[in-house]
Amino acid sequence: MSIFLKNKFLIFPLLIIFVIGLVSIYFYLQKQAEVQARQEVIEGCQAEVKSLQEAKDEVYSNVLYYLYSDEKEVLSPNGQLSVFVRNYPRRKADYECYDNEIWLRDNTNGEEKMLVSSKDIIKEKTNSSDDVPFDVFCTLMSPKFSLDGKNVYFNSYAWVTDHAIFSADISTGVFKFISAGGPVDVITKGVYKGKLFTSKHKYYEEGGSYDDWYIIDENNGREIKDVGDPAGNDDAWNKLKEEYGLLNLQ
Repeated sequence: MSIFLKNKFLIFPLLIIFVIGLVSIYFYLQKQAEVQARQEVIEGCQAEVKSLQEAKDEVYSNVLYYLYSDEKEVLSPNGQLSVFVRNYPRRKADYECYDNEIWLRDNTNGEEKMLVSSKDIIKEKTNSSDDVPFDVFCTLMSPKFSLDGKNVYFNSYAWVTDHAIFSADISTGVFKFISAGGPVDVITKGVYKGKLFTSKHKYYEEGGSYDDWYIIDENNGREIKDVGDPAGNDDAWNKLKEEYGLLNLQ
C-alpha cells in the first residue's frame, strides 16, 4: 500500500508534466502553422509586387521607346510644308546608329507624315549595288526642300570620313542616293540656282587628304564646280553664302 501511494504521488506530477508538454507542443505547432501562413502571405505579396514592378518596368520601357524630340523645322519655298528630324533617343537601329526619322508637316492643317526612316537607309544599303559602299548607316540629318518643293534633300551617316546625300520625293516617299558629301544646302540664287552645295572629303594622289566645297547636280551628284575651302575665312564664307543664297549653312 505504501508503495502504491508512493507511485501514485510520482505518477501524478508526471501526468501533469505530460499534459503540459502536449499543450506546449500543440501551441508550438499552432504557432508554426501561423508563421508558415504568414510567410506564404508575405511570399505571395512579394511575388505580386515583383510582377507589378516588372509590368511597370515594361510600360516604362515602352513609353521611353516612343518618346521623341523634334529638331528645328525647315519651311518649304511656299511655306505650306515643314520638314524636320524626329529623334528617338532611347532607340538604336542596327549597326549602332541612333534611330530617327524625317517627317513632313502640312502647315495648313497640322497633319504630319513620316517621309523616311533611318531603318530605310539600312535597307537601301542591303539592297544597293557597289556604287553605294556604305560603312555606317542611318542617323538622318539636315533636311531641306528643293526649290520646287517636290523633294527633300538630307544627309545620312555613311563613310568614316564623309556623309551621304539623299533626295526623297515628298509625294511618293521614294528616295535615292545622290552623292557623298555633307552638310548639304540648296543654292537659291545665281546661275547655279537649284543645284546643291556640299563639302566633300578628297585624297591627294601623292597622299594626304583635304576638304573642299562643291556645287553638284541635284539629280545625279555630278560635280559642277570646286569652290575650294572658304569656310575658314569668315568674310569669304559669308560672301559665298550671299552669292549662292545659302540659307541653311552656318
